[in-house]
Amino acid sequence: MILLLGGGLPAADLTLDAIFPTDKVLDVQITVPAEGWDTIRYQSRNFFEALNAKRQFGHIPGPYTYVEASVSINGVKFPKVGLRKKGFIGSQSSIRPSLKVKLDFVDPESKIEGLNTLTFNNNKQDTAQVSQFMGYALFNKAGSPAPRCALANVTVNGKNLGIYSHVESYKKPILERGFGDKTGTLYEGTVVDFYEQWEKSFELKRGEDASGRAKILELIGVLNSDGGSSGVAILDSETEATGWVPTSGTSDKKWMQRVFNDSRWKKGAGGAGIETSGGYEEHIHPGLDFEEEMHEQT
Repeated sequence: MILLLGGGLPAADLTLDAIFPTDKVLDVQITVPAEGWDTIRYQSRNFFEALNAKRQFGHIPGPYTYVEASVSINGVKFPKVGLRKKGFIGSQSSIRPSLKVKLDFVDPESKIEGLNTLTFNNNKQDTAQVSQFMGYALFNKAGSPAPRCALANVTVNGKNLGIYSHVESYKKPILERGFGDKTGTLYEGTVVDFYEQWEKSFELKRGEDASGRAKILELIGVLNSDGGSSGVAILDSETEATGWVPTSGTSDKKWMQRVFNDSRWKKGAGGAGIETSGGYEEHIHPGLDFEEEMHEQT
């Protein structure tokens, strides 16, 4: 059965490959009631609230709310979607805001090959408008799991807002593609780090929180230790590991230290400090195989 969403091209014609092209600009046309668009445009994040010290004890919810809208992507129409503003501080704009489109806002079956959320960044801090497009492509080419990214021309209520970066949202498709498992636990850390007593600052995106939070606590303990003397393996697999490490001067012996200046890292042999036997490598199982874990993408 082929479902036609509100006229236009059949939804079956839209695939993940089609919405993340590398050789053309995506055409995205959004229709939203004027009142809803004003709600989106003028919502903003308070700098002091977002960076309040209380974020140590739990993720601070964002101020943005969804309104109902419709969207057409390369001629394929989704008549009832959720639309909201996105962004932290630097990308906020009331003229051409960054946007989130929730395809299954009304219809839970409205997805594109399992992807239910679209992310459009306004490139406000990138005059060339290519940093995300090129950066994510580099990570993917290097075999590091990363979102796909395309360029999109976004129109709202007939007004052309210009070129946006269409970045793949961290949902099931990217988890399955990058890690071979879409059922794992995923967190996001916004202006936080693995500090002692900061384990609650990470925002749960999906998965089991209790076991995931325990892993965060474990990692915090390692990173705040004296360099990894307990030898407890946190990362585990079956065979040897390779990766990029700094080799300039004595950097190979110092890079795992918390105060290390990584501005002159160079590509080298070995990985994760394994060749030095002097730091956090004791917490990585000797059988860890990054290539196998990344499904031959490294």
